[in-house]
Amino acid sequence: YLERQRVLAARLINLNLGIRAIHVSIGGFDTHAHQADDHAELLAHVAAGIEAFYGALGKSWRDQTLMMLFSEFGRRPEENGDEGTDHGSSGPIVLIGDAVKGGMYGAQPRLKESSLKWWGNLDVEIDYRQIYAEVLRKWLRADAGEILGKRYAHVGLLRYSL
Repeated sequence: YLERQRVLAARLINLNLGIRAIHVSIGGFDTHAHQADDHAELLAHVAAGIEAFYGALGKSWRDQTLMMLFSEFGRRPEENGDEGTDHGSSGPIVLIGDAVKGGMYGAQPRLKESSLKWWGNLDVEIDYRQIYAEVLRKWLRADAGEILGKRYAHVGLLRYSL
């Protein structure tokens, strides 16, 4: 399912219709129980979708395409007793593309119980809106402050803008 969505997204980009953003999604990551097996299968679908997207994307569009992977919720680091984890305050965002300055931004999470915040949550290192703001400002050339309702600090994730 995700592979078909991403192939369609690549084909729309290849048509050069002026589309600036395309959203595709996959559900099922709300894994409160038996997370390891379910998560591995879901991540395999994500990987296959990325491969399908770049396989269908025209070579002339590769340096002009930015992919952002994110979830609408984070997870807690501690297992909940049902071989899963519960909703939490932080989670990764992954950017893929030629313009991305590779690496990990923010500190490596400290998983010691004494380092966790309220209700066992990881501390947020970078507000997701900082990343959205940078993509809006630098990649889409939009007024991030107007869209997000506030100005956010620059993170430095992108080498160049379109």
